[in-house]
Amino acid sequence: MRQIRYILILTALLAAAVSSAYATTTGAAKKLANNGMAALTAVCVTYVGDGFFYVQDVDTYGGIKIVKEGAEVALGEKYYIRGRINTDASGERYITPSIMNKMEDTFLVSPIAMSTGAMGGTDFFYNASTGAGQIGVEGGRGANNIGTYIKIYGSVTYADPNGEFIYLYDGADVYDGNTFGEAGAKGVKVFLGAEKAPLERSFYSAYGISTVRMENGKRIRALLNRGVDRQSEWTPIEDMDLVKVTGGVFLMGNSGVGDDERFGYPREYPQHPVYVPDFYIGKTEVTRKQFNEFVSFGGYYRPQYWSADGWKWRMATNRTYPSYRNANQDFGLPSGSFGFTQNDDSPVIGVTYYEAEAYCNWAGGHLPTEAQWEKAARWTGSSSNVYPWGNAFAKGKANDWFDTAVVGWKTRPVAKPAEVKICDTLETAGQVLVDIDAKNYDGGNTWVNRGANTIGNFTKRGNPVLGDVAGVRCVTFNGGDDAYLGPVSPDSICGRGPCSIEVWAFNPSYSDEETILSWAKRGGPEATTRTFNFGSNPNYGAFGHWANDLGWSGNPPTSTWRYLVYTYDGSTSRIYDNGVLKTQKTIALNTYKGYRINLAIQNDANGVPNTHPGTLSIAAARIHTGVLTAAQIENNFFVDAASMGALSTSPYGCSDMSGNVWEWTADWYKSYPGSPITFDKTGELRTMRGGGFYGVYGERCASRGFGEPTTSAYDVGFRVAY
Repeated sequence: MRQIRYILILTALLAAAVSSAYATTTGAAKKLANNGMAALTAVCVTYVGDGFFYVQDVDTYGGIKIVKEGAEVALGEKYYIRGRINTDASGERYITPSIMNKMEDTFLVSPIAMSTGAMGGTDFFYNASTGAGQIGVEGGRGANNIGTYIKIYGSVTYADPNGEFIYLYDGADVYDGNTFGEAGAKGVKVFLGAEKAPLERSFYSAYGISTVRMENGKRIRALLNRGVDRQSEWTPIEDMDLVKVTGGVFLMGNSGVGDDERFGYPREYPQHPVYVPDFYIGKTEVTRKQFNEFVSFGGYYRPQYWSADGWKWRMATNRTYPSYRNANQDFGLPSGSFGFTQNDDSPVIGVTYYEAEAYCNWAGGHLPTEAQWEKAARWTGSSSNVYPWGNAFAKGKANDWFDTAVVGWKTRPVAKPAEVKICDTLETAGQVLVDIDAKNYDGGNTWVNRGANTIGNFTKRGNPVLGDVAGVRCVTFNGGDDAYLGPVSPDSICGRGPCSIEVWAFNPSYSDEETILSWAKRGGPEATTRTFNFGSNPNYGAFGHWANDLGWSGNPPTSTWRYLVYTYDGSTSRIYDNGVLKTQKTIALNTYKGYRINLAIQNDANGVPNTHPGTLSIAAARIHTGVLTAAQIENNFFVDAASMGALSTSPYGCSDMSGNVWEWTADWYKSYPGSPITFDKTGELRTMRGGGFYGVYGERCASRGFGEPTTSAYDVGFRVAY
């Protein structure tokens, strides 16, 4: 015990004596010329090799190599190290210690997640004549991190037969392994040490020391590995859903057919084959909530996540968060004052390329390349769709103001995972009297009502057909006698009783009045029936009360699934389409009591269900005794929109790759090989894909947008790739 105290006291005295003369941190040590003296006062071990190990400052991200044969050190141990610094043949700085004193406490460093493109970094105070500083890697960008404990992610593109190394590729544009002669190699070289090379060419994480190696006269990024983990289901950020895009060749660029031919630009040509390895991409755009995690983490103050140009811009602008950060925006467009409200699930907007790039580095990923983005958006496995959902334009698929005003001139919250069903975790109001869903129906004579306060089931009449329409399980009614006759409506939703009706419906073509769901009877007097319609009549095509009816004020598009809602609060009837209020009217209802609730048919004046049938499809319907608020209705729409085909879902299941926001990609804006026009804006403009909520320009998957890396717009966001 006395000996330990003596060592600690001696260590403290030595540290105090040399602190003014020697470099005391790894960063300061690297600034020294060769043969300079360093005295690292508190560093912990992050990697142990044969005849060398790495240490990292406890309170910074700096790390450095220590070369000492026979050193018995362990991960997490803390040391005082004094010695001379020099440079090895690869250009990496290292210290040969003359004094090494182990300290009493330990400290385990967590790895910094980054993309492979951020590894190595640029020169750090490098002086070729004196050896001072730390040289960067070939094509390096961002802060120098050689010697730092990091974590990267990617697909295995090459595994050494002897198990000594692998290549991990995450889509970043780095000096790659094809130059080194390993067939099929692409990405960053990971030296495995005692680890065995993974045999599966799938998605992995690797953590270890960012280092540099000389290969064919080039300084390349490399990783001294401490471990590899298969990460096929890995999700880096809370609530971020990823989809896997299988590697292979796909056809990129304008297809020259249909809308591609009619609306294409020369910069989209020619369509050409591109090989893309396996990768993962966000199912949705990055949300405001997810980006705020980066802000809260201090991402704007940590240069290791930024490229060199990005950090230079960040410091020059003193930027600490994106533009349009406030939840409430008012752009005064397209005419007059216009409100724009965002929530946590809205895509983050106002991000420059540099901010998007920094976020992706922090998240351990990268911005998708143009090829990755386009493959995820349109490739079916054998051909490239014109739009994410297919080759034909379909109204209502994209959030685009000039298309169908899906949610108005604003972003909409990102789509929730497609697995969420309409009968799970949705907002309710009062009692749920009716809850039917075709996914829970076997096609028999009885469609079971699963409402929490069920009032009875629905009985088939005629020949309604259970099947799939546009990829959604539903029941299709062909007019005539087709209907489901339900339970008698309770008094609580008759008279002036409040209610809410939610329906997912699909109508291939319009007639004046087509019934979705109805109770009471026709024939008057005024305001005595409740009939939810999917018709075109401007006066009663949406809802019938028998006088004082409601039209849609702009019919929902045909041949697409729509989320239609009616509410009545005792004085006002309101109609919503895909979460957006369409129209409302003040009315004192006095709905008949004692009549059945029916699907696709109305009761005539005698109470017989035989009039105004619907020729349409119904996937799900709910009736509440209370009044859903506008916020609850919007929430319920987005909970289920992806699974109902109401959003622009790609063949791989990515949402909003058409409309909502333009999305940054990793590539500079330049012409394709063989293009009818030739241009190269490398260093000037970055590409964007997908189109925004204002305009129709970007709906096609082949469309290419562009912007300066400092562009910050209200309709520009991004998604992450791995």
